[in-house]
Amino acid sequence: MAIEKILEIRGEDWAKGYSFQNGLPYGGLFSNATSFDPFKLYGYMVPSVEPVEVGAAQISKAIRYIAPGQVSGTNFIFSWADNGSTPALYKTNVLSGVTTDESGNVTVTSSAARGIIVYGGYVVYARNTEIRSVTTALATDTQILTTNVTSGEHPFTIGADKNIYFPNGNYVGKINSATGLAATTGNDAQAFAMEPGLNIRHLVNDGRYLVIIADDGSTSTSGKVNCVIAYWDYTSTTLTQRYDFQAAGLTAGFLMDDAVYVFGKDYLYVANLSTSPRTVFPFIGSGATITAYPTSPGQISQQGNSVYWGSGSKVYAYGSFAAGAKKIVYQPYTFDDSVTAFIQTGIVPFGATSGSDLFAVGFSPATSLSAGITTAQMQLPSPYKFEFARITMRSVMSTGNSVNFSINCRGGASSVTGTSTFSFSNDGAKQSYIFKQSGGGTAVDWFDEFFVTITSNATIEKLEIWGTRGDDQL
Repeated sequence: MAIEKILEIRGEDWAKGYSFQNGLPYGGLFSNATSFDPFKLYGYMVPSVEPVEVGAAQISKAIRYIAPGQVSGTNFIFSWADNGSTPALYKTNVLSGVTTDESGNVTVTSSAARGIIVYGGYVVYARNTEIRSVTTALATDTQILTTNVTSGEHPFTIGADKNIYFPNGNYVGKINSATGLAATTGNDAQAFAMEPGLNIRHLVNDGRYLVIIADDGSTSTSGKVNCVIAYWDYTSTTLTQRYDFQAAGLTAGFLMDDAVYVFGKDYLYVANLSTSPRTVFPFIGSGATITAYPTSPGQISQQGNSVYWGSGSKVYAYGSFAAGAKKIVYQPYTFDDSVTAFIQTGIVPFGATSGSDLFAVGFSPATSLSAGITTAQMQLPSPYKFEFARITMRSVMSTGNSVNFSINCRGGASSVTGTSTFSFSNDGAKQSYIFKQSGGGTAVDWFDEFFVTITSNATIEKLEIWGTRGDDQL
């Protein structure tokens, strides 16, 4: 029988993202796709670069929240950190990575880092039971709210009315941007009340309403709890709209494409004022490709038409190349430790880790990581015998470039090809390479389902797999 092409991945295929589960390419093509941003160079598998540490001499505590801000026309990020009992403030130049420890300019007595935002010429930061501010020039540290402030997390949000809002137990707290950035005037830790027992996790400005994301569980809760996505108009004593549903708990939200997306511990949800929450990606199930959701609003950041979130040592993303296009889940960045905070600055992504480190993605030396993809399990209409695979690179291989390739079947219990390598050191400056079975006696003769695994630190243009169709009885 004639040899047939049984799989080709090229062009837009590289931007199909994660599948919902490992067992079938449903919702996406890959069961794994690490250190690979499909929108960096659309139509290719492009490895991300290795994060470079900045501020190593200054940063000694784990960063919990990062806020962007300008000082005299220069872009910085302000990082609010702690070691479990004493906070610290760091300032990093976005372009150079130069970092200074500014803890001496704020109040860092026994407490924890609970939230930070830069707005109206001030750095507003939350400690255990108080909100304080300092100018962006890091002068005149002032207490601006303490009465009724809880010891929980207080991630800040700028509302549609230009005031600053924050979760405060079952209350929405407010900082008046006209009168309360450097004084207590107009500030209220209990500007709006939800029922007792409810924990507000995050607030989102949808352009008209303040969207309240809450549940009545604890951070360690397992099983279902009551979850709430509600809409408040900033002035009423009642909600405009409220949706209650049973789920494992909620952690954070964001606005994208005129809809509010909410991270739960079980699913990523989407909702709006007139539509109840719907699931768009699962984080649960024995076959789920991703079980990693953010545990803090400080781990998420939006840029363009994607939202990014840290979980473990990886940063995942959900979004599309342009508004209106299909949204996918992908995993563009990998760090050396668990990500405690993450931000896209518009120029450089910064990730803080539990090792009390801060990293910038793209700073020199911009060394490529090894991107890795594994397809979800592919099902064939008949048994096939493997003949060859061909990988075509975007350009010829150069010093240090290499690609590892394998095909497996039976859920990974058996091999179709074994692992083979295409590299500059072994094969020279070639653009394309033919992979055969690598030998060893472990490969099956016939297969009707399979998955492909590739790791590469160079840009791949196309993958082809060819085989010969066999009798159905095989």
